[in-house]
Amino acid sequence: MMRLGVIDIGTNSVKLLVAEANGSIPRILLERVVITRIGEGLRDGGRLAQHAMDRTLRAVRGLVDEARRLGVLRARAVGTAAFRSASNRADFVRSLQRIGLRLEILSGRREADLSFAAATADLPIAGPVAVVDVGGGSAEMAWGTGSRRRRISLPLGAVRLTEQLLHNDPIQSADFQALLASIRATLRKALRTAGPLPGHVVAVGGTAATLAAMQLGLRRPVPERIHGLRLTRSQLYVLLIVLSLLTAQQRAAMPGLEPGRADIIVAGTAVLAATLGALRVSELTVSTRGLRYGVLLESLKSGARDKFA
Repeated sequence: MMRLGVIDIGTNSVKLLVAEANGSIPRILLERVVITRIGEGLRDGGRLAQHAMDRTLRAVRGLVDEARRLGVLRARAVGTAAFRSASNRADFVRSLQRIGLRLEILSGRREADLSFAAATADLPIAGPVAVVDVGGGSAEMAWGTGSRRRRISLPLGAVRLTEQLLHNDPIQSADFQALLASIRATLRKALRTAGPLPGHVVAVGGTAATLAAMQLGLRRPVPERIHGLRLTRSQLYVLLIVLSLLTAQQRAAMPGLEPGRADIIVAGTAVLAATLGALRVSELTVSTRGLRYGVLLESLKSGARDKFA
């Protein structure tokens, strides 16, 4: 059977997924996440920092080597918010080409579509559902049923919000309140003309996985333990308040929270909690089937994948 790879290069992390094709149902062989923060310090229209590109490229090289050792001959690499906004993204794209990868830069709407397809593929949820993905540079949301859905991409990434609004460690009360106010205002504006709101929310991405692991007391996110876990709005707000009162160093020592997410987890948690409030939903379901799974499913369906050089 053919083995396929997907490399998702996000604003905060690089993710590798290796699967074995078995008809339309893939068998997952390996998942890896490396926090590299290529979007460090990035503003819209700004430049990716050279040191951030260098460390991300090193991580990608390592993941490519690991995929090749597992027999992966074809792979897709996708980039998200950092590449949509960076003026020098072509520099990094050329670096990837030299190691045999062609980077596909996804629009926010397409990113939302792929995450929606992945997250709703195996969770038994009846009725309209919203899939929310809080990334480093943006947050995507798609809602509806089947192919009839709406999708939006919002400037609510955890790295972006942290760098813009949370300037002190520990977080000052005024900054925390400004964070919540900014997120709520953005959501109100985006959802003002959204029409009927969904009754269910599924959350994908690193923030949701981390919060699920913390809620269960796990040392790290374990997909088979956290997939399908429900988190209530009350539980999210309790986690949010606790995390906001700690220093980044104290947060980094908490079980379930990778040190590389310790500085941005407050902003990411605030986005998820505020989203439930804006949608008037009392809980969310965590899914480990995020963007890279959507890319994989699309590749199996369409054959759109590249051969390693």
